[in-house]
Amino acid sequence: MPKHLAPLLLGLASIVLVAQTSLPPTPTPTVQQAANLNGCAELGIATINDADPYGWGYTMPSPDGTYVVQGQHLGSHGCHNIIIYQCVTKQSSGAIGCDGVFPPESQDLVFATNWVSNDDLLITRLNKPQTLHMPDYFKVDLSPAKGMDKVVSLSPDGQWQIFSSGRDKMSELYRQLLDGSHVQRLTYSRGLGNFYGWSPDGKWMIFDYDDAHRYGLLPVRMHLDGSELQPLMTDNDLGYSDSSIWYTLAFSPDSRWLLMQADGASSSGSVPVIYRLGVPDGGLMRLTDPNVAYKFVDWSPDGRALVWHWNANTRGLAFELVDVATMKYSLLVAGDALEFQRWTDDHKAALFLRHNAQGNAVWNRAELDGSGVKEVERPAS
Repeated sequence: MPKHLAPLLLGLASIVLVAQTSLPPTPTPTVQQAANLNGCAELGIATINDADPYGWGYTMPSPDGTYVVQGQHLGSHGCHNIIIYQCVTKQSSGAIGCDGVFPPESQDLVFATNWVSNDDLLITRLNKPQTLHMPDYFKVDLSPAKGMDKVVSLSPDGQWQIFSSGRDKMSELYRQLLDGSHVQRLTYSRGLGNFYGWSPDGKWMIFDYDDAHRYGLLPVRMHLDGSELQPLMTDNDLGYSDSSIWYTLAFSPDSRWLLMQADGASSSGSVPVIYRLGVPDGGLMRLTDPNVAYKFVDWSPDGRALVWHWNANTRGLAFELVDVATMKYSLLVAGDALEFQRWTDDHKAALFLRHNAQGNAVWNRAELDGSGVKEVERPAS
């Protein structure tokens, strides 16, 4: 090689080396798949090739991780179907298979066989092979979807509608301006429960949500723009119950409390226990005796919780009013075979119906101020 060309070639090699090392590395399929699968993991979907040894379910991710197919067996002698999840956009195909009047007895059996490409899944349906092209299953047709939308609230400033929709084949919360523009999906989950309202300061939406990492629907708070979705119950709160199942009973009229129920252990077995949960900052406290099975009925006009329990001493029902903030109880009425009907039109009393020894219906008016209970004529309405 001529000596005068050596420095030039060395310089060119250095330029090529610098150019190559300055470019970002191309993600390997494994890295890209993991990144795509993260969305399904957040939904609580298994993101590996996995199968229940007893045949109840299996999961199979696509080669690039954009999709995960989940197969399930419905009942001990039931049908088999599949659900496909789009991990990047967090959408669902909805159930494929088991069409019929009663799915567990349906002959429409569907099994996922294997992915033949990033977008194509080979299945068998009614024992016949068939290829599903994924993009076809994740086109949102808004015409029928809008017909199922349900407005659940207005934002405190009156500018936004909050509505639930299944347009992505999963029940989610969305927001839009009053003219229907600027639609934004707010939640990404496999389950959405009741929408209760707003925190007293108007900064938080309160609703039940399946966050995939806890059991069942549990109350959460979230800002209007979908940010800072946070559980209201801590892991310690969940440990209060001997059961892993919690229920949200009601949202207080002053928006300060949620009433929660879970089973607790007592000398007589499992007993439903009622708790209060602060809004928006949480803080769980037991409201009812864990040895007595209380039932929530309604909120009184003055904002107290009406509950009842069986009184073993009097062999009858005891209806009590509970000030949730102070946890103070007041007996409203007690007796045998009492049935709460409604609050009076003047918002000062509760109407109860009972049957006397002769089987006749007797109406009782119980005053909220505790001044007494008296028989009254049957209300006009």
